Formats: sequence, C-alpha cells, structure tokens
Amino acid sequence: MNKLVYLFELDSVRKTDREILEGQKALYEELVGNGNTVVLTFNQLVDSRAFFCLLEDEDYAKNLVHLFEIGAIRISQFGDNRTISQYLINSLSQEREFIYSGWPLKSTQKRLLALIRRSLTYSDLTEIYDHINKIYSVEETLDLFVEVIDGIEKRPQPEDYCVCIFILRKLAHLLKTVLQLSFMHTIYIDPKPQPNPDDPECMKMNLPKFLHNSLLLKPSCENKLWNEAVDVIKNLESDVFCFANSTGSIDRSVYYHAIKEHYEQARDSDESVEKKPYQYAEAIVDLCYNYQLEYSICNSSKHYNINEFNRANDPESWISFSEDFFLRLKQLWDDTGDFKARFLLDETNVFLEYGKEKERTKISRLMSETVRILDYMNLKKAAVSVDECDPVYRYEYELRAQSRNHKNRIESNIGKRLLLTLPSIAIACGLEFAIQYLQGVTEMFIPWNSFTETLIFLAVTEFITWAISKLIPGFLSLSEAVGNIGKLIWDLILVSRHELKSYVNSCKENVSVTECGSSGAHIDFIMTEPIKRYVKLQDARHGLFDNPTEILNIEYIGRKSETSQDAIKKMLRLEELYGYHFGVIYCSAYNTWVVDPIINDSDERDARPYYAYERAVPTGKNGTIAVTVHDDNLVLLSQFRHAPRKFQYAFPRGYNENRLSPLANLANELDGEIGAKPASEPVYLGKINPDSGLTSGSADVYLVEVDKVNVTYDEGIVKSIEITEQQFEEKIAAKRNNDETDLCFDDGFTLAAYALYKEYKGQLKV
Repeated sequence: MNKLVYLFELDSVRKTDREILEGQKALYEELVGNGNTVVLTFNQLVDSRAFFCLLEDEDYAKNLVHLFEIGAIRISQFGDNRTISQYLINSLSQEREFIYSGWPLKSTQKRLLALIRRSLTYSDLTEIYDHINKIYSVEETLDLFVEVIDGIEKRPQPEDYCVCIFILRKLAHLLKTVLQLSFMHTIYIDPKPQPNPDDPECMKMNLPKFLHNSLLLKPSCENKLWNEAVDVIKNLESDVFCFANSTGSIDRSVYYHAIKEHYEQARDSDESVEKKPYQYAEAIVDLCYNYQLEYSICNSSKHYNINEFNRANDPESWISFSEDFFLRLKQLWDDTGDFKARFLLDETNVFLEYGKEKERTKISRLMSETVRILDYMNLKKAAVSVDECDPVYRYEYELRAQSRNHKNRIESNIGKRLLLTLPSIAIACGLEFAIQYLQGVTEMFIPWNSFTETLIFLAVTEFITWAISKLIPGFLSLSEAVGNIGKLIWDLILVSRHELKSYVNSCKENVSVTECGSSGAHIDFIMTEPIKRYVKLQDARHGLFDNPTEILNIEYIGRKSETSQDAIKKMLRLEELYGYHFGVIYCSAYNTWVVDPIINDSDERDARPYYAYERAVPTGKNGTIAVTVHDDNLVLLSQFRHAPRKFQYAFPRGYNENRLSPLANLANELDGEIGAKPASEPVYLGKINPDSGLTSGSADVYLVEVDKVNVTYDEGIVKSIEITEQQFEEKIAAKRNNDETDLCFDDGFTLAAYALYKEYKGQLKV
C-alpha cells in the first residue's frame, strides 16, 4: 500500500540545523522505511532552508532530482500553478509582501526579485552568473540588494559585497534545480477539486478554518500559555479580516505580520509584556498552516480522521484530530530546538550554512543512501492515479504491515541481485580450476608465475562474463559482481535492521476510517496576470461591473461565477488569436486601467464571444471638486495638466487615493492646494461624471467659502485668480467664439461644477 504523505517536518519555517536534520530523516523514513510517496508543496521546496542550504552540494542536488524522476517525491499543484517556476514567479510578484522563510532576501528588494523572475521566465541564469563572476561592477551588484521602504531607498554598504555574491551563488543553485524540475511533467499531482460554494455540506478547510477549529480544542491539562496564545490569535481577527477584504486571500505571512505588530504595540505600552505567548501563537499558526497544506493535497493520507469535522458543533468528538494537534504542537514547541530562535523573526539577508562540513556530508550521504536503496525497487516514474471510488486510508492504517512488506520487497530485490553475482563468480571459479589444470599440463614447457596466472585469469573471466552480460539482461560481468557484492550485503544489513521510526498519531480511534478518493482537478489553462487582477477586482468591487441594461454587458468571471472558467478560457483564446488584452492592465494610486470582456451580441459571437472595451476606474474613492468662493469671487487655479499637456484654469480638486470621506478629502484638497480651510459648512452641490466614455470615476462637488487663499505652488500649480461670475461666463463665451485669451476655460470638471453652482444659486433666488 503506497500512501501520499505530506511531511510537517519539511515546513519551510523549520530552519534550525536540528529541524533540518529531522526533516531529512523524516523524508528517509517515509521513502525507505514505509515505501510511501512524499508529496511536497511548492512552498516547501522553493522556500525551505532544509533544501536551499543543501543544493550547492552537487551530489545532494542530483540525488534529490533523481527521487523526483523515479516518482518517490512529487509536487502538488495548487490553484492555477502548473510548475514550480510558475509558482515562484507568482509568489515573487511586486504586489506581494511575502515573508521568505528560507531565502536570504526580503520582499522590499524589488530589483533582486525582478532578477529572479527574469531568470525563471526565460530559463536563463546567465545574468545571475555574470554578477557572481564579477562581470558587473560592485555598485551594480550592490544595487540589486537595495531595499525600498516607504518610498525611501536603503542601500547596502561596499563591505557587504562578498555577502551579496554569496547569496547570489546560493540562489543560482536553487534556481537551477527549480528549472530542472519544472521540465519534468511527470512529477506533479493534480490539485484537489475546489468545494462547491453552493453545497451546504462542503468543507472549505482553509487556514482561518483550521485555526478556528484548533482554538476550539481543549488541552488535556491546564495550560496557561495555550490560553494566552489563543487570546492573542483571537485579537488578530479584525486585522486579518480587513486584510482579507483588501487582497482576497489570507496566507501565513498575514498572521506573522499581525502577531509581531500586536506584540510590538503591547511592548511599547508595557515593557513587561511577555513575548512567549506571541511566539506560541505563531507556532499554532504554523501548525494550522501545515494542516491546510496537507488538506489541499489531493488524496493525501492524514494522521487524523477528516470526517470528524462534519460534526462542526461538537469539538469534543474530534478525538483523533485533537490528539494529533497537541502532539504535533508539543513536538514543534519543545522537541525541535530553541523556540526563541524560531518565532517572531524578521526577514533577513543573513544566510547560515547548515552546520559544519561534516554535518552537511552526513545529510548528503543519507540522501545517497535513500536513492541507492530505492533503486532496488526499480521505480519507473509510476503515475499516481486514484479513482473516485478508491478509499484514502489514514496514515496509521496497517502501517506496520505496510512497512514490513516494503522491507521484504527491498530485501527480496537485493537478494535477487546477490544471486545475479553468483554466475559470474561461478564462471570465475571454473576458469580458476581450468587455469590450474592448464598450468599443471604446460608447466614443463611454459614458465608460469603468480602474476601471469592472475593476469590471464582476470582478463579471460572479465571478457567472458562481459560478453554474456550483453546477451543476457541482468547478468553481471565479474568486475560488476565484485563491485556490487559488498554494497549489496551492506544495504541488506541496513534494511533488515531498520525499524519503524516515523511520526505516528497514538490515537487508535477510527484508524480504519477512510475518505473518498478523487481524480483531481486538472489545470486546463494558466491565467495571465492582468486577468488574475481582474478577477480580484470583480470580487472586491462588484458595483463597477453591474449590468443594469442589456447594453454593453460585462462577463462576470469572479470566483463565485459558475461560468468563470469557461469564460476565462474564451478570453485567453481571443488574446492569443486576435491580440486582445483583457483584465487590469495598469494600476496606480489614482487610476486603474481596465479592459472589460463585453459580451458580443453580433453575428460574430460564436467566433468572438467577447470584445475588449477599455476604461479607467478610480483606484480609491470618488474625487472631490471645491467651487471655492473668497470675498464673493470664484477662486481658480492655473495648473499644468499632464494629459492634454497644457495649462488650464480650474477649481481646486483632487483624487481620493487615500479613500477618505468626501468632506475629509475636500478639506485635504483645500489645504494642499490653496492652504485654506472652510469658513463655513460646505454645501453639497451634486455629483458629476466628466468623461463617461473613458472613465467610471465620479466627483463630488461642494460649494466652499474660505477666508484666505495661499497657493501652495505644488502639483503644477503656478498661480491663482479670483474672478466674478460674470467674468467667468465671459471667458467661457470668449472660448466659444474662438477669441484668443490668456485664460483657458475648457476644463470639463470646472464647467460641470460651475453649472451645478449656478443651478444651486438659481434655487436660492426662487
């Protein structure tokens, strides 16, 4: 029985030397001791010091790749990530603030991240090696490691150059392995099918759900530290919820940032605050994150009965999960090293080699031993195929029998190889007797000596056994037989003496209960980055994509749409065939440039179901316009506008990139442009859409009286003027009559705002 196993011991954040060794031992136990297939997540492989710090050893890297080749280790696909390279490119995107557990780099080092993305996108490591080989200058290499924090650059010092080269060399080894594995299509397991959100029986076991379930558990004895850590996590809920609403997802890094921020805030107000509860809270998050990853792997064997969660309101019945959770938490906290060196750590460029050379050699030998023993099984890239009717057993189900049967198969195959050495040795013995006879017959004619006898014996025996090996598959030549026999006997001793040492949940409750297998969810296509951003935008801001009429209807492809997958496939086809570009093309603090898929109602809809229609939408909230009055005169600013590349006169106005309330944004713009505050309560005049053919942005218009005007001369503002309504209208008329004046009154916002102002004044007269 071959089970698909996820190893918690290879979690990317387990990066002390002791934890790395335990992870490599756990890998050995599953492959050699139990005959299971170890399934890694993308995160485990590419962001783990357990692998990262060992890949410079060519033998270790070669053996690791070999284990993938023979199917002993596999990778679980997730989302729409087909390969390790693709996952890494996505996780290194500019928008993410990812905490890298095993990598000596920070999310603020944008140039270094961009270099890695280029290397993976084009399968080209030459640029990195040019830095390593010092083709680039010291200044150019150091510039790769510049951090940008709150818009300010933090540059490494010249004395950091050697460290930078060291880091680049380590990154090159990892990227080389990543590229090798990305070309192996047989190593991937299809992702787990996503639950149907309309099915009330479906379980969506994400990180927040596992955390929620875990916090309902009760330890077997009173644990003050547990209670304090639970309180810490519960206090994070509002912060995490806000982050989820803004990004559409929650990963472990979100909790890391929140826990550390809450600890620092508590310490600032009270220096006596203990750090340990926050560290313990992070350990709980780590554990739940691993449960989530294990659950996300299609057909993975778990150490607990997943069906216990069907009794959502009865956590006391979660017997096997509770036992497993607290056993693993104790292991994570107590048994794998100093918790102070593992929790609440910052991102860093500091890279530590694994132990001393002797310890690295030990792990390399362990990997070599794993490969050598598994090669006796003659694994041939066996495909992992599970029918929906096949059961997925709990890890502990018949584990000892499974381990024993696996050991017997290895011993049997070693024995067969030992037997294959016997014919060559038998031929050698026969030839020895023949040479002895020949020596006795010819000794009076030929002067024999021991050297001549040995030379003839070896040459003749090797030639005969070599010729037979070419005719009979599996037959060994004499040199192969002699070379293998010692190794075979040693490996036979290793396997026969091996005992079960892998992690086991001691709970025997429902150990034979299974869950239904799944054939997996094949990834049909890879979304482009603009379409990915478009999906998130549709989910976050539904109002921008309403279809109030039957005209210019937008196709909805958000996560909850039943037809989204088919629609996205059609959009990608149109992009490839006709050069369309759908999605969020560009986003700044002010505007987001969107190209919508408009449902095609013409006769071409079969060939072209959508056509592209671009528009700009505000990144923040609606802007604000201030019809400003000072001493009964209208205040206008002469300001250079980038889009038309000319000066215009306009009322003070501005975007709302900070997502303030309309009145707060109004006060912000008045202060920022004319250094004034409202002298009385502003009057709301209405809302305008100045260019509905291009942008969905609106602007709230207010009438504001101010008692001073102090132009800031910022954002292209060169001066202000104060004019009467009559003068304002004369300038508009002059423009209409093509009269050349020094004033340009063609700003759409200003003209529309003035119209609302005049309408308001007219109502007052009535």
